[in-house]
Amino acid sequence: MNQTLNHTLFTADPPRFDKIPQDGDIDFFVADSLRYLIQHVLRNIANSFVVTISTTFPRPELWFHDVMAMLFATWGFMAVQIVVHDRKYMDVEVPGRRFCNMIMVDSYDNLRRTNISKHNSLFDSEEYYIIFLQIRDTWMPLERELILQHCLDNYWLHCNLMTQNRHKEVLVHTYFPFQENNCYNTEPVLINKFDGERYVNDVMFPDKLRNLHGCPLKLSTWEVPPFIIYQPHATQTLSGLEMYILQSLRKDLNFTMIAETVANGINLDTNRVEAFDLLNDRKTNITAGFFRRTAERDAIASPTYVTFNLPVVAVILRRQNEYQSLEVLTFPFDTTSWLLLILSSLILMAINKIKRRPRRSYVNSWQIVEALLGMPSHEMPERLSLRATLMIWTLSTLILRSVYQSLLFYLYRTRFYREPPNSLSELAESGYRAVCTIRSEPVLDFIPQFMDKSLHLTVLNTTNEMEPLLYLETHPEENIVAISVADTVYYYVQKMLSLDNVFLILDFRINDQQVSYYVPKHSYLIDRFNKYILTFHQTGFLEYWRKMSLESYRVLSGSDGTEYENELLIDMKQFLGFMSILLFMHSLALIVFILEMLSKRYAFLQKFL
Repeated sequence: MNQTLNHTLFTADPPRFDKIPQDGDIDFFVADSLRYLIQHVLRNIANSFVVTISTTFPRPELWFHDVMAMLFATWGFMAVQIVVHDRKYMDVEVPGRRFCNMIMVDSYDNLRRTNISKHNSLFDSEEYYIIFLQIRDTWMPLERELILQHCLDNYWLHCNLMTQNRHKEVLVHTYFPFQENNCYNTEPVLINKFDGERYVNDVMFPDKLRNLHGCPLKLSTWEVPPFIIYQPHATQTLSGLEMYILQSLRKDLNFTMIAETVANGINLDTNRVEAFDLLNDRKTNITAGFFRRTAERDAIASPTYVTFNLPVVAVILRRQNEYQSLEVLTFPFDTTSWLLLILSSLILMAINKIKRRPRRSYVNSWQIVEALLGMPSHEMPERLSLRATLMIWTLSTLILRSVYQSLLFYLYRTRFYREPPNSLSELAESGYRAVCTIRSEPVLDFIPQFMDKSLHLTVLNTTNEMEPLLYLETHPEENIVAISVADTVYYYVQKMLSLDNVFLILDFRINDQQVSYYVPKHSYLIDRFNKYILTFHQTGFLEYWRKMSLESYRVLSGSDGTEYENELLIDMKQFLGFMSILLFMHSLALIVFILEMLSKRYAFLQKFL
């Protein structure tokens, strides 16, 4: 409804025969208090608001009409939507979000009849409510308590109750649900008063979640390594990637976290549904445990900001190249190079055969082979030209031998294992078969290789992301690629993978999984949690905690590394062993060298050297 219609509605002169008898000055006083509230409070929150009027008897409704007429007489600074509930109808459906609300009622029952709680329960973020209660002073305490309890039950955290008493005072009350030794309290607390020009306190909506004073919040979770790890014998029974964030929130907001495990294992086909039932029934405050955001879940509960974008990766087993002995020896050079080398050797031998001279005047064929293999030659030709030829051949083969040895080292160092595929297309061409869980299948539906079935996909009937990795390890003879989350792969390698196998994460990302927490729909915790998560993103704490979670299960208590790492890496004891052998060999060589020098002076040493 536009502003002109609003003004026409409230300036029309309704019948006054049953109007509440009240001094006209107080009507202007109330109108001024509402005008100040709209101009200096609601206007700083949004550019529009909703006025809802719901009364049982005509007298309070007419009084509200008079007050609104005085208010809109000088209107012109903010858009407004007006909803007047007719007593003939129980519900009025008005489309649109009701973010800033000014509700005028004469009882708690009429507040419920507006159905604003039902309408706004479909949204995630918090709204602002100013409820003006016009009622006799004798009934006011009970109605005030009922209304504030209604605010808490429906997660209306920013909820203020305005009243006008017989002393012509406009008072503002609210509730503070988290107080020391008094949790979830709805006792009315006076926070403001209108003095005719302004409210005595500048803060109209105080922060009620800055300190929860140790009040309990219930966490429903399960063991999903590495996100939630159960440690029954530790001081903190729950750890893991997501628990780092919750522990930080617990310390800063000062609440007591009561953890409830809703599943004993990590196969959560039915227990995830149970967790959302708990949220929907408001029997828990937070759920955690590798929750991927989906549209279906977002419709049931309120998700926080995404905590981690987890890469979905492809994993294969590292396999050795099946080279034959001859293939290993001939690997460094191609066929043309080998033919040219053999041809050069034969030509040089033939030339020396043609120019055969006395024994010490030609190069023996075996000398050519010895120079090619890098062996020492005991006989040298007397002719200078033949010596130069043999020297050039020796230098040339020295370069070839260095290249040959380097390429053999490269083969055993880097090409000892098969080159992994670099894309899904190469996996399909190499005859691989993909394996994933039923929860990972939706993220693969629109990938071309799976759509045209060029890469066959096997879906395991489980939600445990470690099952594809276990399947991969137990089928080493097949060309299988496991699709899982990178963090789960790291955990599996460190804690479960046998020493005989090595996983390779292929150098490409298939997709991303967005993980978040879930709270009950329209919970007052959502905005505060989102604020903290955004701060953690900006300061780099989430990435830091992710690295910490990797280290927490990478390093075992009382050791410097896992068995898997100790098998692959060189520790200090092995290094000292190498150094001891090297020192012994050098010492032995030094002793032999000294004895050879002394043998020139002492003849008896020549018998032993």
